[in-house]
Amino acid sequence: GASNPVIAGCEELVQEMREGPERCHLHLQKFGPRWHLEGITGECLDMIHSAAEFGMHLEKVMPAQLRAPDDEIISDSDLKKLSRSQFIMTLFFVAIPSAMVLACVSAMGLGFDLFDAFAASSMNMIGNGIIFVFFIILVGMYIVDWHKWESKLQRGVTMVVVLYGMCLGGVVKCRMYPQAPLVIILFHIPVVIGILRATAFHMVSRSSFYRSVSLATCIVGVTVLTVWLAWMNIGAWDGIWRYDSDTKAALVARSSLLYQETRFDVNGRMRSIDFYWDCKAKKDTDFDMVFGAPVDNGYELTIAEKKDRAAKCGQVNLIWFLLWISPFIVFLTNTVIAVFCAINGTLMQAVDTSRAEKA
Repeated sequence: GASNPVIAGCEELVQEMREGPERCHLHLQKFGPRWHLEGITGECLDMIHSAAEFGMHLEKVMPAQLRAPDDEIISDSDLKKLSRSQFIMTLFFVAIPSAMVLACVSAMGLGFDLFDAFAASSMNMIGNGIIFVFFIILVGMYIVDWHKWESKLQRGVTMVVVLYGMCLGGVVKCRMYPQAPLVIILFHIPVVIGILRATAFHMVSRSSFYRSVSLATCIVGVTVLTVWLAWMNIGAWDGIWRYDSDTKAALVARSSLLYQETRFDVNGRMRSIDFYWDCKAKKDTDFDMVFGAPVDNGYELTIAEKKDRAAKCGQVNLIWFLLWISPFIVFLTNTVIAVFCAINGTLMQAVDTSRAEKA
């Protein structure tokens, strides 16, 4: 056997590989004057040797010694509680996505304007193009080892641009996927909570943080529900919007452009959907417009044409129904998050958690 422990270790490694049941492939890479196994281990060993050459003294630490010292072990009660100003900050950021839904993706706000802007059938292809472009950029980032970039700012900015570019493509396709804008915006609620926890409030106690978030989301949810109910029942605001036949008629009227831009193939021609003829009455025959009114032309729709028409009617009907009920979806989303945060802050408290785990 070799007297040098390093050489002896190498001999043991070679012997182990010889006796192994399968073939072993090793990749060697030269770091400075030395050859190492390619990968993180080789890079770390080269850094260790370079540090030793500069006179840095390094001690070997066993895995059992990696546990944080007792004086760094802290309990949840040792961390600070969320202050009043921090709670207001949490409430503000949690409320932003909910407010955006009310303003941009509901019948109370500009929801119909948003869908009218992307009502043309060509918008679906444009949305596909936008998503494809940013997907290609994402692949390019992987090729150039984006995750190894030294600048955290550059990594963060590029990833945010790509993600929001894809979200933009989803919004442009909203006529085909009406739920896309609502899902994209509401997904920001847990994202905001996670960012706050990982940055500004990482040294706040777990129970205090999650209880405060639970209270904040509960306040936002109840506020949204109150505003929605007031909008539905206070005539002086914007009329009465309870879900009845009058409200349905009003929602259909505000969706006129969507029905006009939604077409299906009937008797060899592309015709726009008419809500009262195609979706409500579901007549078996086609019509021609005479002096602005539909008149039966005697053509009877085939089974395939009826199925296509029903699908197109359901698509537009879903849009105006989502715009009407989206505030209630916001309320449910905030309520579910509030419940989970309350459970996380009370029944799942962490004990003896190190500072590294808290961060």
